Amino acid sequence: MMTIVDVDGDIVLMDTAADAYLCIGREHAVDNGTADGQATGEFSAYPVAESLAAAGLSPAQWKWADPALARERHDVIHVERVDAFRIMTAVPRMIVAGIITLIRLRGPVAHYHSRSPGRMPADRAQVGALVAIFDALRPFIPKLGRCLPHSLYLRNFLGLHGIAATLVFGVRTHPFEAHCWVEHDGCVLNDTADHVAWFTPIYAC
Repeated sequence: MMTIVDVDGDIVLMDTAADAYLCIGREHAVDNGTADGQATGEFSAYPVAESLAAAGLSPAQWKWADPALARERHDVIHVERVDAFRIMTAVPRMIVAGIITLIRLRGPVAHYHSRSPGRMPADRAQVGALVAIFDALRPFIPKLGRCLPHSLYLRNFLGLHGIAATLVFGVRTHPFEAHCWVEHDGCVLNDTADHVAWFTPIYAC
């Protein structure tokens, strides 16, 4: 499936099955500064869509990014200190979450949908405490520098605690950059709301 988003006139496509992005500059995405697709919501109305179809990208595989992703976001409540006992008791779930993450990273983004739906309500303070525990244990886990493994790991860790968090992918252009982060109830858990605001959300799972 190809997810599409309009970033100030530039068209960005995310292929969740191939873990690839395609960015089409606004000068190629529209004709004379306008496109019927912007009014109808149909990407097939964009002039460039015909060329993509000729390259083997079926219109049935295109869909616009969920408009609900363009919402206001807040920073998570930061917990300065977490009880050492809580940190130690979280180690087994941290290990299991790491194993799940390594397995998921072998597949495409399309397979990253959470299989551990949240089972308990959690306020922002509770989620903030779990994020603090994760951050306390993170230095002992190698290769978490990039945003994707770190975000997927955090989402899996929260899922094992019954918290349904969302992995969000965003893009920006000029220069092109892709980023991902974790959210819960409108709160950004492993980044800042100000930073992710620079990115246009294109996909969430």
